[in-house]
Amino acid sequence: MITKEAARIQEISDTIEVLDAINNPHCNLSIWNREISHEMKSYIDILVQKNFTSQSKKDELNGSLRELLASLPYSSHPGYQEFFQDIQLLYGFMQQLSGNPYPKIHLALIHQTQCPLFHVDFNHLRLICTYKGKGTQWIDEENSDRRHLGCGRNEEVVKDINLIHQTKQTSVAILKGERFPGNMGYGIIHKSPELEEGDSRLFLRIESSPSYNL
Repeated sequence: MITKEAARIQEISDTIEVLDAINNPHCNLSIWNREISHEMKSYIDILVQKNFTSQSKKDELNGSLRELLASLPYSSHPGYQEFFQDIQLLYGFMQQLSGNPYPKIHLALIHQTQCPLFHVDFNHLRLICTYKGKGTQWIDEENSDRRHLGCGRNEEVVKDINLIHQTKQTSVAILKGERFPGNMGYGIIHKSPELEEGDSRLFLRIESSPSYNL
């Protein structure tokens, strides 16, 4: 029997198959911890140096993001093709998982803390990957007090600040939001990491559209 306190679980593994765990009605976060090649890390460093940010405005990946990546300096870099293929893999996975052929995709170099408060998303599914920098923070169900969400005070939402989790650099996470069928009241509680002066994050976000029934 699953009690209210443990009504949602998080699945973490070093294999990509763990991402499918988000289909479990009791799972609101799945994380694939992985390593990437030295060549891909080197190419990501170039994107960071070039302050690269891109948001897809077309319906398909190949007509937007690939074109932008191809126009970047050092597109002949050994890690360039691997980086694009990685994004294509994650985009295709999100297409299949959400049933939405045109998920929204955004790749940005972030220099400031975006969401400093623990919160839930009012969406269906969101895939995130921090290619460079600090990962997204999240808390277990038993370490949260949802009654205080939106109050503006993290200390009211989090019972024990020592038990806050953080996704690893290059890990892939899928977050289940409040609008996912059957998940109202149980969206994963998370926030952006705090960035100090000089910090940055190269952050990928792919999310399903609320106009699709998942």
